[in-house]
Amino acid sequence: MLAPGDRYWVNNGDCLRRLAWLGSPYPELSWQGQPAAAMAPHDWRRLVVWVGPEPDLLGMDARRAIAYPLQLRGISPAEIEHRTELWAERLGLPSAVWGASPLALSREQQKQIAWVRALALEPPVLLGDRPRWSLSAEASERLAQAWTTLPQTIVVIHDDPTCWSGWQPWSTDAIADDF
Repeated sequence: MLAPGDRYWVNNGDCLRRLAWLGSPYPELSWQGQPAAAMAPHDWRRLVVWVGPEPDLLGMDARRAIAYPLQLRGISPAEIEHRTELWAERLGLPSAVWGASPLALSREQQKQIAWVRALALEPPVLLGDRPRWSLSAEASERLAQAWTTLPQTIVVIHDDPTCWSGWQPWSTDAIADDF
């Protein structure tokens, strides 16, 4: 069963998409005793945040792309600013990118922005589809270090278990039964 602070990697993209409710959810999936099938998809998505392999900044500059989902959740501008600066600093995202168009950003910067946005939402569960792709060794290490202090459950997809030392492998069957 998943618990806060759990760290898992899976090698099945379908599994991660179902957890994010991007495909049909597992019928027996539940969160804190409530069946996923009884929840509206938007309620489930408030619990689970997905960062895909190709970051999507929604055509917005970095600051707006990070703030947008926080604004939708009714978070105050001051708190949005605080969370944005906190996670940008921890992940090493330079402030010089804040006003840049997504087209002017490197793939690494786009990926960092996507992770700042996800972490600033403070969801109970984070899902990452190949989270270290497009990141330099330094940026990848910063992301890994940031994860060590999080109370959230994190599930990532990756085909190389050596990248996830100390993380538990999790089968599709286990997720279907235990989540």
